[in-house]
Amino acid sequence: MAFLSRNLILDLLLTALAPAIWGTTYIVTSQFLPPDRPFIAALLRVLPAGIALLIWSRRFPQRGEWAKLIVTGILNIGAFQALLFIAAYRLPGGLAAVIGAIQPLLVMLLAWCVDRQRSPWLAVFSAIAGILGMAMLLLSPHTVLDPLGIGAAFLGAISMALGTWLSRRWALSLPIVALTGWQLTIGGVVLAPVALIVDPPLHQITVLQAAGYLWLCLAGAMLAYGLWFRGIGRLSPVAVSAMSLLSPVTAVVLGWIFLGQKIQGMALVGLIVVLASVLSIQRALARQAAQGESPEASVAVGPLQVDFAYRRVTLEGAEVALTRKEYAVLAALARHLGRVVTQQQLLKDIWGPTHVEDTHYLRVVVGHLRQKLGDDPASPRFLVTEAGVGYRLRDS
Repeated sequence: MAFLSRNLILDLLLTALAPAIWGTTYIVTSQFLPPDRPFIAALLRVLPAGIALLIWSRRFPQRGEWAKLIVTGILNIGAFQALLFIAAYRLPGGLAAVIGAIQPLLVMLLAWCVDRQRSPWLAVFSAIAGILGMAMLLLSPHTVLDPLGIGAAFLGAISMALGTWLSRRWALSLPIVALTGWQLTIGGVVLAPVALIVDPPLHQITVLQAAGYLWLCLAGAMLAYGLWFRGIGRLSPVAVSAMSLLSPVTAVVLGWIFLGQKIQGMALVGLIVVLASVLSIQRALARQAAQGESPEASVAVGPLQVDFAYRRVTLEGAEVALTRKEYAVLAALARHLGRVVTQQQLLKDIWGPTHVEDTHYLRVVVGHLRQKLGDDPASPRFLVTEAGVGYRLRDS
């Protein structure tokens, strides 16, 4: 398990927390919120959270990023939430969740067809096993099929998968707080007319109902989506989308703990299969990245992020323009985070075996890197010189 670094494990756990929080939505909605107002619940969940985060961050996207931000905001929040609630009303919750479980496979397909990044076969089979496990956990022989509900569930899964993949691919320069705020605000603006037209007005609410809405806003939107977009920025889109399977699992476990709902027989087997599939996908992707078969992971050192998939480096959310050699040196150090890479190894890998003695080439490139990263060699934040040996990128 050496391919699972400490930073990777932390990123996986924090990202997994997002769907776990979303899994509380069912119990909060059914036990605390007024009935028959799903779109109002979605609107009050995302729009106030988005506005609050925008006031907090006070950051605007770059001029060329507006279109991408609007598209991903609609896909990740607006369209997805609307389609999710249509599917939830037209289908049994179990069937909607099973259809939603195709998200990892859809992201794998996008990554393969467009980015030419093939997921390991173990991850593919694990994703299929996750769908089967979800069916074992949630479906019953009496499940009723509704064409409109099934269509909405499929479109919702496509919307979320496409939004996750595009968010990772476009890697907008906004910091996480601002990015989350804009995504939630755009999604809320899309949901607002639907909520006002479809749902009956919300006249009075009790203290418990207000507490429920507050939980959905603070935890279900601000915190969960912040962790989700953080994960998209640091992990592969396949790894992130696989985490979505944890949401219905969390809902089932909470129903068992607080509502006395039973998990036994086939449902218990299904729950174990789903959890195993999520772990298997993460393990397969981590091993692939460690073996250098896939460049889709990224490494973050504080505000510095190196994105191997798209050869992009950002510092505090802003992209840093690097030459090919500068990027190659930084990427080589990032792939060996915290460990010393010798001068000879860097020169051999980047300049070629005939240049292993040309250390001045490397010193010049490292000097330019430090200037662009604002790194003081006397007190380095990122690039550390090991005198007479080589360089390393700090891991904290």
